[in-house]
Amino acid sequence: MSDIPSKLTAKEACRAIKHFLQLRDAKIIEEGQWLNTNLSDDSGASPSLDKECEQKISRRNQVLYCLGQTNQEEFNYATIEAAVRQRFPESNRRAVLNVTTALSELADKDTGMLQRNAKGDGYMLKNPMFRTCLRAILRCAEDSETIQIAEVNGL
Repeated sequence: MSDIPSKLTAKEACRAIKHFLQLRDAKIIEEGQWLNTNLSDDSGASPSLDKECEQKISRRNQVLYCLGQTNQEEFNYATIEAAVRQRFPESNRRAVLNVTTALSELADKDTGMLQRNAKGDGYMLKNPMFRTCLRAILRCAEDSETIQIAEVNGL
C-alpha cells in the first residue's frame, strides 16, 4: 500500500480501508487484552479496560468519519479535532481525542491512506478515492454518536 497506484479503483480503496480497520482494531483489542492479563487484579479492572478499548475504536472511527466528510485537500490535527468535537460533542466532551495518534496510524507507510503534505505541517489523502470510500463505508445517523461500518454493494 505504500506505493498506491494513481488509478486506484473504489473496490481497491474500500478493501484497503477495511483492511486498515481490521488491523487497527485487532491491535487495540490485543493491547487491551495484554493489559487485562498483566494488570488485572480482583478489583474488577477488566470491564473498564474493555470499555476503554471500545472507546478508543469508537473515537478513532469518529476521526475517520470526519476525515471522510471534509472536502479539504490538506488538513491538520486541529482541523480534524475541531470537526470531531463539533460532530460528536456528547461522546467527546472533556475527552482526550488523540487525533495525532489516529492520523499517524492512517499515515503508516504500509497500511495508511494519508501522507504528509509538501510543507510537512499537515496531511493529505494518498488518493482521493479514499474519501469516496470512507463516505460510503462509515455511516452515522444524525442523532448518533456511533459510527457503523457499512457493507457497500460491489465494494
